[in-house]
Amino acid sequence: MRIIFWGSPNWALYPLQALREKEEVIAVICQPDKPAGRGLSLQSPPTKQYALRHSIAVLQPDNLREPSFQEEIKQLSPQLCVISAYGKYIPPEILRIPPLGFINLHPSLLPRWRGADPVRWTILEGEEKTEVTIHYASEKMDAGDIILQREMPIFPDDTYGSLGERLFKEGTALLLSAIQLIKEGKAPRIPQKEEEATYAPALKSEDFKIDWHAPAKRIERLIRAGNPVPGAFTFFRGKRLKVWQGKLVEKKGNPGEVISIEKEGFIVGCGEGSLLLTSLQMEGKRTVSGEEFVRGYRVKEREMLA
Repeated sequence: MRIIFWGSPNWALYPLQALREKEEVIAVICQPDKPAGRGLSLQSPPTKQYALRHSIAVLQPDNLREPSFQEEIKQLSPQLCVISAYGKYIPPEILRIPPLGFINLHPSLLPRWRGADPVRWTILEGEEKTEVTIHYASEKMDAGDIILQREMPIFPDDTYGSLGERLFKEGTALLLSAIQLIKEGKAPRIPQKEEEATYAPALKSEDFKIDWHAPAKRIERLIRAGNPVPGAFTFFRGKRLKVWQGKLVEKKGNPGEVISIEKEGFIVGCGEGSLLLTSLQMEGKRTVSGEEFVRGYRVKEREMLA
């Protein structure tokens, strides 16, 4: 089957690799190259790098409504388009081009957590399970008919990185099953229940500023939702401090105050409960263990994080 793949980040490599082995991937459409790193040199999306290594055509449109781009899609004559973490709204005139339509790999239990950041919101809200969904794309974001879904557990130590990776790996197998059903003309179309829809808007870096007046459970989830990017942060001695790991503990103290120094790091009071910080990164420095941070900065009880 002639397929155009739409996706950009590392997670999208799982379905892209599988599709290349099973089907005819005729093009990859991804986000434009962006400045990255200290030198701000242009960096290509992982899917572009993969496509070029395997002699697959790459398109990186700035404007999906540009007539010349839409004509290019028509000339490629895809039978089906597959979306996996592409990151842009695809207009209806493009959705109508492939005869078998567009299908999307979405890492949530649709209609719950439609939108750009379902993995992070799932963690933030403390949910114990989620699903990966394969559905038809429609004019409304993540609202198309469902083909297949598969439930997955959320582990207590899951981060944005670990949960997302599992969802896209599992979703790849589900995607291949959905494509086989489409080939056989047996793919179901299960309408989503609009009254059950919830939304996962994109979170920005500033959304990961730690409010120490919040309950420790909420802050611990924020830390996991921000790992490995963009990182939950606070301020210590006037400098930005990223917190990569925190453990819930029973001690009580004032919000943001260093309650005690422990072998693994130091405990900070929260609005309800407290957290033992065990992996940290001061701005401009490397990530260190809590123990190393305490030793290097000579952290003292009653110091404040803000």
